Amino acid sequence: MRIINNVSDLLGDDLKAEIAPGSKVRIAASTFSIFAFEALRKELDVLPRDVVNAL
Repeated sequence: MRIINNVSDLLGDDLKAEIAPGSKVRIAASTFSIFAFEALRKELDVLPRDVVNAL
């Protein structure tokens, strides 16, 4: 596990590099901004619905 500070290491960049077909994603954060949610949603919207539902 790696800690991502979202300043010098961006969560979105890491997710784009690491997520592959069949991957599962769980995010645990004490804060998750509406801006981060919107950016994640835009990325997830390009995936087939059955893949997103499996997350």
